[in-house]
Amino acid sequence: MKKVIVNALPKSGTNLLAKSLRLMGYREQGAIGSFLVSNTTFKGRVRRFLWRNPNDSYIVGIDSPVLLPKSAIHRILGNVDENGFLSSHLGYSDELLLKILEMDYVPVLVIRDPRAVLASFIPFVVSYKPHALNEAFINMSQEERYQAALHGGRFGSVELASMLARCNALDPWYTHNAVMKVRFEDIVGSRGGGDDTVQMQTLQRLCQALELPQERAEIVAKQLFGPGRGTFRKGQVDSWREELPNEIINQTEQELTPILQRWGYI
Repeated sequence: MKKVIVNALPKSGTNLLAKSLRLMGYREQGAIGSFLVSNTTFKGRVRRFLWRNPNDSYIVGIDSPVLLPKSAIHRILGNVDENGFLSSHLGYSDELLLKILEMDYVPVLVIRDPRAVLASFIPFVVSYKPHALNEAFINMSQEERYQAALHGGRFGSVELASMLARCNALDPWYTHNAVMKVRFEDIVGSRGGGDDTVQMQTLQRLCQALELPQERAEIVAKQLFGPGRGTFRKGQVDSWREELPNEIINQTEQELTPILQRWGYI
């Protein structure tokens, strides 16, 4: 089994790919993102102190990028076994992708309609207390939350990138030939509002890239939709149409048209 690093925008389907890999026989062995230092947990505070002002660093994270020591990231990458995988939220860096490939990982990018990401992002931040933006979002109106999630800004000590900036940070992964691309909408199957044939084809491609028997795609398809680590918040790929106000949908489509076109969502 080849090691895997799964990359995505936060709330894009990282958990969905993670569950697929676990059903294929993998073990999750860590994660990389700005949350390592930005959340309010004890571990986050300790890392902020130990990893402050690094001389040799990668820019890590997408929503609120931070500088993290290369040595710390290399250590996380090096601690993964052959049957293991990492989840990540990483903007693009030639050096980091080269390191990932040198360490014999298969990089898998999960993309999802940015409008669905926007709809999922807000309830997650509001409900997850350790999130660095939790307190700020709790004190906003729902309209202010949508505007913040779409346009970004500074909220207390936390800088949130706009949705356009977040998508642009991920886009070089999407266009790189060494990265396998998986659409959230292609892997959920009919019970998640997708297509079972497309789901099987996508899972078979994943098995081929990871040098796994094709039968494992069938195992995943049978068990993917169900109990898991928050894989499906509402279970339908188009639920954002009912959740987002029309004005926010219009603003998102105006600002993200090139990304939506390139990623195949319009």
